[in-house]
Amino acid sequence: MTDAATPTSDQPAARVPGGPTGARGPAVSPPPSPRQAAAAYLQPHVTAFLDAQGVIDHPALVLERPARPEHGDLALNLALRLAKPLGRRPLDIANDLAAAIPAGGPIAAVAVAPPGFLNLRLDLAWLFGTMREVVAAGPHWGRLDFGAGQRVQVEFVSANPTGPLLFSHGRGAVVGDTVARLLDFTGHAVEREFYVNDAGRQVRVFGMSLVAARLGRPAPDDGYSGEYIQELAAAIPDEVWGGEPERLTRVTDWGIQHYLAEYRQHLGDIGIGFDHWFSERDLYGEWSEATRAVLAAQGAIAEHDGATWITLPDGQEEVLVKSTGDGTYFWGDILYHRDKLVRRGFARAIDVWGADHQNQVRRVKDVLSLFG
Repeated sequence: MTDAATPTSDQPAARVPGGPTGARGPAVSPPPSPRQAAAAYLQPHVTAFLDAQGVIDHPALVLERPARPEHGDLALNLALRLAKPLGRRPLDIANDLAAAIPAGGPIAAVAVAPPGFLNLRLDLAWLFGTMREVVAAGPHWGRLDFGAGQRVQVEFVSANPTGPLLFSHGRGAVVGDTVARLLDFTGHAVEREFYVNDAGRQVRVFGMSLVAARLGRPAPDDGYSGEYIQELAAAIPDEVWGGEPERLTRVTDWGIQHYLAEYRQHLGDIGIGFDHWFSERDLYGEWSEATRAVLAAQGAIAEHDGATWITLPDGQEEVLVKSTGDGTYFWGDILYHRDKLVRRGFARAIDVWGADHQNQVRRVKDVLSLFG
């Protein structure tokens, strides 16, 4: 949004590590896992054993968790796989292999179990000693760079600015912020975004409801009512209420700004902020026309019954623009996701949606496939 009603980024009083605009720490490679350390210790001993047995093609060294914890921490089934090429009983091979593996490093003991497993016990002193590296690395322990700076956008919460946040929005906030933190921690260039639904019938009806409440009139059809609307309408400043010309626009924008400020405050209270607040209004005009032209060039756009329709790859038609001229939520989602991936060039876009959007996922993906 280009006006003053919607800021483009948050500036909370306190920034938590990994939050938007927070400084990334250095990548600190974690020590090998117990499984990795055990495999590295075993490999030279196993290789020497296989060479001594005349095995040319060495099978991979695969460590597994035993089905029953009392059997050990890790298990090796190599003897079972060597039975056929060596022409020997797995149990005999396992006994010889166990004798070739001395205790040491992460391995405290090796035991043979029928029909030919090697059960391994980890050395607890070694295991607890690895924690020193964790403590020394501090909060950046385990940070990785495999994301290689790939630009990823995570869009979450995105509550319609027509009322207070709900419990479900809080759940989405935590899920979305957790996803963003994990991506940041693994070397991705992450942008957290809140999609502001500030265009279309829903916000117009919200503004109309505020005006009606201020005038003591009933809410419009499909409008908003309740004590929170009455309280908000009573708080409309005189300079916003003003005269009749453009009153609805001023009241609507003021109401949107009121709830966005409330969202920023409540989400900031739990350490969640956004790098960008994206206005739905920026999707229309030239961008919507260009997007429509791309779809029309592929024969996916149709006009009938006074509305604009899109034909999905499975042949099903969906309304994009109603006969009233209002775009559907589906059309807004198409424009928004094309904006993310084409106009702004994110390598990946992750949406954290509510359960009521399940049916929208497949349709959006189907349309995005038309853009390549």
